[in-house]
Amino acid sequence: MEVAPLVMLRDPSRNEFEVMIEKKNGKVYFTDGWATMKDFYIITACSWMTVIYANRNLFLFRGVTRKEREFLYPRFSPPKRFLLKHMSPSSAGNTTIPNALAFLFFQRNFTTPFRNS
Repeated sequence: MEVAPLVMLRDPSRNEFEVMIEKKNGKVYFTDGWATMKDFYIITACSWMTVIYANRNLFLFRGVTRKEREFLYPRFSPPKRFLLKHMSPSSAGNTTIPNALAFLFFQRNFTTPFRNS
């Protein structure tokens, strides 16, 4: 399976979130951009997400709250699209992590590696 360094996560209402991918030891992790989803859907601790690989640039997802209710996926026309702020290569070394992103509560409790069929 091939995954791009930046992918889109799309909800059932076609809202999209650009997320940076980190690959380690053959596994794929969502990094920058992930926190935007927490605020958009008001995700609390103990929520679950099912993420499905669609292609190298796109993952589809659905979320469930700790009360076992599916997330509400707001409908917009056109759907919302949240993009990362891309840096020029010359400014890439001069960045700091905002305090709001320092302590994210997302935790990976269960992982299943993607396999080619």
